[in-house]
Amino acid sequence: MAGLSFFLFGSYQILLDKGEFTSFMPVKGRALLAYLVREHGPQRRDKLAGLLWPDCSESQAHHNLSQTVYALRRVFAQNMENTEWLRLDAHEIELNPEAGFWGDVAEFADLVEVCEHHSHPKINACP
Repeated sequence: MAGLSFFLFGSYQILLDKGEFTSFMPVKGRALLAYLVREHGPQRRDKLAGLLWPDCSESQAHHNLSQTVYALRRVFAQNMENTEWLRLDAHEIELNPEAGFWGDVAEFADLVEVCEHHSHPKINACP
């Protein structure tokens, strides 16, 4: 299975098996993926359309979102085998958690949560 890694801290990169393919994606597609990496689980299409195209009418924003998703699916299909990275339905979009992607922002958030629930009185004394 291909390894998809999202680097959102610093310079934005998406690596597939250590090779970059971010440059093949539309700008709004990169923004959509960054949002999906950061926000776990399904995201409502109407919310995503409003976030990415706040100055457009609702119907135009939804059209733009559909076109962006189509472009992303094409990029994924051209660069990967047998893996559906996006899960879609009429109302929601998410990165497929079964596809095995990694994101630096998501890992950082997970580590912060672990630290917040740390059981030792002094975290710096923890091995």
